[in-house]
Amino acid sequence: MAGKRTATMAVLLVLGLHLSGAQGRNHVVAGVQGQAVAQSQSTDENGVTTGECAFTDKQGQPIRIRYQQTPDGQIQANVIEGNVPDPVAALRVCRQSQSHLQDQLQAQQQHLQRQQENLFYQLRQQQQAIFNHQPAFPDFFN
Repeated sequence: MAGKRTATMAVLLVLGLHLSGAQGRNHVVAGVQGQAVAQSQSTDENGVTTGECAFTDKQGQPIRIRYQQTPDGQIQANVIEGNVPDPVAALRVCRQSQSHLQDQLQAQQQHLQRQQENLFYQLRQQQQAIFNHQPAFPDFFN
């Protein structure tokens, strides 16, 4: 299972790198333990959004959807990889996964930033304690 998960992450990473090479496209590649998602899209001068979204389903199988969305919200979607009966529903799951993972990563980043700030504060406190500490000499030295 670990090998399959690693392979899936590699596929999504390659997809993300491929998608990031496209000019004029918005893309997101994200992953946390056991989950991965990649999305890329561009909008033309008529407001039609074209893109791809890839994710791992609950069974760990890679799913890849290519889609077009008109300005009025109509979506046409095709499965590029995987086996899903409803490509539009799979696209919805992919977008929700991307949004959820992005929120998780942002929360983790904020948590790490707070920890870093706390560590810097503690370090400054320790430095001040060291520099402010005046060794007390016995009275016979005075």
